[in-house]
Amino acid sequence: MLRSEGRGPEPMVWLGMEELVNRQLYFIWARNFNVGIWCAERQAFFGIRRKWGRQFVDREFHWSTGAPYGTAKPIAEFPGWHLPVNISFDSDTDNMLSWMRGVEEYCNGKNWPPRR
Repeated sequence: MLRSEGRGPEPMVWLGMEELVNRQLYFIWARNFNVGIWCAERQAFFGIRRKWGRQFVDREFHWSTGAPYGTAKPIAEFPGWHLPVNISFDSDTDNMLSWMRGVEEYCNGKNWPPRR
């Protein structure tokens, strides 16, 4: 997991929905995870949520969708990291979870997120 000690301070600047690329990986400031894949159709980020010892794919909606569901503020893009087209947001959560675990393994120990 990339989060070390909580989420850190709330960002004052974040990327708007119009700046985001579908299926692109982003570092986000959110309630349940801090790395998410943007799904433009749902205006949400998909990522790994950990709860009661389990890991599963969950979503957090972009901040701009408004209360009470808008909980994610995208801070920075992970350049070159896109969810493969053969993995579906609708029905392929096992493969998405496996791909996201690979992303976390790669990113652990690196200086993420890059500062804006």
